[in-house]
Amino acid sequence: MYESAEANPHLTWETVLKANIGFDLSMWNGLLGVEMDVYRDLRRDKIIVPTDDFPTEYGIKPSQYNAGKEERYGVDLTVTNHTEINRNFSIDNSLVFGFSRDKQVDIAESMGTYSIPRFRRTGKSASQLRGYIAEGLFSSQEEIDNSPTQNLGSTVKPGDIKYRDVNGDGKIDGSDQVMISPYGTTPRIQYGLGMNVTYKKFDFGVFFNGSAKRTIMISGISPFGQSDYNVMQFIADDYWSESNPNPNAKYPRLTSEGSANNYTTNSLWVADASYMKLRTLELYYNFSQEMMKKSKFIKGAKVFARGHDLFCVDKIKVLDPENIGTNHPTMTQYTFGVNLSF
Repeated sequence: MYESAEANPHLTWETVLKANIGFDLSMWNGLLGVEMDVYRDLRRDKIIVPTDDFPTEYGIKPSQYNAGKEERYGVDLTVTNHTEINRNFSIDNSLVFGFSRDKQVDIAESMGTYSIPRFRRTGKSASQLRGYIAEGLFSSQEEIDNSPTQNLGSTVKPGDIKYRDVNGDGKIDGSDQVMISPYGTTPRIQYGLGMNVTYKKFDFGVFFNGSAKRTIMISGISPFGQSDYNVMQFIADDYWSESNPNPNAKYPRLTSEGSANNYTTNSLWVADASYMKLRTLELYYNFSQEMMKKSKFIKGAKVFARGHDLFCVDKIKVLDPENIGTNHPTMTQYTFGVNLSF
């Protein structure tokens, strides 16, 4: 048994202060309903794990400590409407909207960030993505030799990603990383829109939902999670190769050895994961009580048809933005059935 880091007898729990204001409103006998909640969470005394490099001669890692504040705030809104046209015809609508955002109010910055403002995290979102700015692919060894030195863990070859030398020092390293997206995988906006129409014995329902201001990385995604020499079709259709050195190819060369250069966090693999889905579409027919009187055992019956995940509108196209990471496509489902009550 041995200690890997110094002990800190003053280390304590993080604390969270929560504030919430909400109201419910119903008008005109249910014609309009509004529910809204505005909230703010302030997390204090965050447990910080030191990230700065310390000399190996120190013999042990520095201890964790409490420092910094992180704020999360947002609003949740639900609007409903019920319109009764007549005794046989009614319409119900609903809108659900949620917005949230986080900000690092005060955080222990790493050494050196004060002289490089773009490295500072104070006042920015904790979920922002930082990485290198991709500027195309290297087309030849001559281009590599005449470009800033680029050593990010693997030998650079033609067909690899070329990065911007942000600080102009003639080499590509951690000092050239910048914010490549202000938000990460958690969406800032989520919403849903539903409608249900009742006409005599028929019920029709439709529901859309989606999210916005969400970013994902599409690097490293492989078919059904099997990464052994498999690639997604959209990469296979547009990658650089020695046999086809397309200078306009979007994706870097393929290799069975891996490439730390190509799969480090960079702007090439950033994708807008906003989407809107037709989540459900359903139709019911309710048999009348007069018809049920002819049966001694069945008191009620209805038949239905339902579709789930029927289509998705998004900017990624080649993958389901809702299920990135599972590597499995979302299945469209159709259900037909009969409900009986006895």
